Amino acid sequence: MSRADLALARRAARERWGVPDTLKTEALLVAQEMLRSIDDRKQSAALRFLATCDRVDQLDDKLQLERDKIAPPTETQGRDAWDIVCDDVLGTSEAGPGAAPERPGGV
Repeated sequence: MSRADLALARRAARERWGVPDTLKTEALLVAQEMLRSIDDRKQSAALRFLATCDRVDQLDDKLQLERDKIAPPTETQGRDAWDIVCDDVLGTSEAGPGAAPERPGGV
């Protein structure tokens, strides 16, 4: 893989081109091998590529965490939250059946 190929791969990572996972993995392995190269320019290109891939992964992880934070609660989470609120307001506990108050509307 040449430095020009790595530059193109960096662009693909930055712009989130639809590159198949197998090609991404292969490019990472080739870049890892290039780090052992004697040529400083190839090492530098490989480091830039790996840093770009890592940055994109971190941004994707951050975006996923943000999506999870603002995702609407599931029905189960809503029921659990209702039980907790009712227990706090009425001073009941989950000691046994019937301890939690009935939900409005028979839900």
